[in-house]
Amino acid sequence: MNTGGSGGSDGRGELRGDAAGSDWDRYSHGPAAQAPTAWSPDSRVKSTAPARPRPAERDDLYVEYRYEAGFTPVNEEAAPRSPRMMANVAGAIAVGLAGLLIAVFALATSTGPTPTPTPPSSPIAHPSATPTPEITAPPELAHVQTVVPLPLVVKIADRNAQPDDGKTIYLIGPSGGVSVDPQSGRVLKVYGGPAFANGMRRAVVSDGLWISTWSGDGACGPTCWAQATTYRLDPGTGSVTNTMKGTYLIDADSDGVWVATAGKIERLDGANGVLLDWMPWKLSAEPRRGCAGLWAYTIDAGGATISDVASVTGEVVGSSTLPAQVTYGPIFVLGQCWMMSGTDGVSTGKTTMVVLTPDGGSGGGITYARSVLALNGGFWTYNEGTLQRFEPTSGLTFGAAFNLAERPSGNDPARLFSAVGRLWMIVDGGSLEGFDLQTGSASTQAG
Repeated sequence: MNTGGSGGSDGRGELRGDAAGSDWDRYSHGPAAQAPTAWSPDSRVKSTAPARPRPAERDDLYVEYRYEAGFTPVNEEAAPRSPRMMANVAGAIAVGLAGLLIAVFALATSTGPTPTPTPPSSPIAHPSATPTPEITAPPELAHVQTVVPLPLVVKIADRNAQPDDGKTIYLIGPSGGVSVDPQSGRVLKVYGGPAFANGMRRAVVSDGLWISTWSGDGACGPTCWAQATTYRLDPGTGSVTNTMKGTYLIDADSDGVWVATAGKIERLDGANGVLLDWMPWKLSAEPRRGCAGLWAYTIDAGGATISDVASVTGEVVGSSTLPAQVTYGPIFVLGQCWMMSGTDGVSTGKTTMVVLTPDGGSGGGITYARSVLALNGGFWTYNEGTLQRFEPTSGLTFGAAFNLAERPSGNDPARLFSAVGRLWMIVDGGSLEGFDLQTGSASTQAG
């Protein structure tokens, strides 16, 4: 503390009241500010000077908490408060109330276990009394793309044998045949002559046009082979290149042309008729080719028998009894070997089908109340102008359904066939119509 100079101290370590700029003067307790009722700090004599009026309120944070010089302490409860004082008090009250509310809220939230939030509910699937129907696409419309006027009557003899060579369609009738360009719809060649003199019974296309004729009806076993004749025609000129009397035409496949003659089965080169191979035929049954094998078909009383025959020895590997109406086949479709009712690969109205097992047996017959036809190595159903692929094991249709822009006469599916991968129809009045419906499929296998 300062001990020298004026106005700092009285030498006794006490503050002097007359010291200019002292703390005593600064807080209005110096001599100049003494009131009559105030005690002088030096003389301790009560002043008799008249009291000064109370100074106006000043902006002092502590004005309400200090006895100012020249004033006698008054009753604080009755004294008016300054606006700042009132604001401070209100603020203090507000802060207190906020703290109280926070404490109450904390107490309320801590008086019990914290509730577990309920997860949002998700819909629960309930079983329906009525199954939801499967949504199927509406049928597509198959338009007529090609119309070909025909100069003669033709017939589709076997839908398991394609009547084309990939470029040209060959159609044969009892008295002749024609070749047709499917792109332009133009007839390229008309066939006739001695090969058709006795009427055509069977025709296949294999590096040439092969036709066969024989007497009698139905199957042709060894007893009728002697009356059969098979011809090979050059498709370009229509001339006969091979005439084989006493020879019955069985079928043609990728291995060649198969014929039966004089107690044996021969395999010929389709391009020229040269003998490639042969095997003995020891049975009285009709020989058939299908499912990459050789079969024997025999009509029995009230039914028929189909037997798998070894291609080298001619021995029967296994046999199966068929219903009387199951006469067509074998045909390889969707990985299985089938026999079916009907003629030339078409069964109208009701169809019975039998699957053949590799050992020559069968898996029993399945009957469907629908028309089924073989097209390009696959099965299709037909109903009132609508075609769709058919899987006989399950009895289900699959793939797109097609409505024909023009229906066959009498809704007869026997007028429909496949050639060059498309659907065709024989029309009354002697014309051929080709649709824009593709019959081939990667999921369909032909044998």
